[in-house]
Amino acid sequence: MPLLGFRKQGELQLFSKEHFLDLPWRLDECDASDIANRFKIVDESQAGQIDISESGKVEIDFARRVQGELAAVIQEPAWTLLRLANWIDTAIKHPDITKPSAVVFFRSALNKLLASGHNLDTLARNKYDLRNVVAGFISDLRSNRETDNYSALFAAHADQFATSAELSMIFDEQSYAFNQP
Repeated sequence: MPLLGFRKQGELQLFSKEHFLDLPWRLDECDASDIANRFKIVDESQAGQIDISESGKVEIDFARRVQGELAAVIQEPAWTLLRLANWIDTAIKHPDITKPSAVVFFRSALNKLLASGHNLDTLARNKYDLRNVVAGFISDLRSNRETDNYSALFAAHADQFATSAELSMIFDEQSYAFNQP
């Protein structure tokens, strides 16, 4: 079965991501404003207390909200915007992005969250959830980048793509298991 090849400097090479993702990714040039739509602190309380006040009203108090209020009193010391951005940077693997570019993007995302009404202490308390949301956001941006770069390469150099018997996958009857005869 022939595989897709790409002519680079006159030589047909097996086509791979390196042909269209050869430069480090400038994540700091991406828009971080969508983080405010992606990161939400949701109270998913499962346990609570229902009581009737002295005035006869029903009061419902959820344990998670109380834990959050207690955590607001007991603050983690020394969290700054830059420290939180660096913590996120060390917790997310990104071999295709330079550290300065990543930290600038993380700071921008944190600033967007601060502008949307979150405070730094709340973000620091929810740093693990925040890290997961940021990692998913970067993954989506990476997918968009790959698609855009591939489309641009194909549009500009469609004549450089080819298939050849030299670049092929051979299925051997002895080692290739058929699903059906």
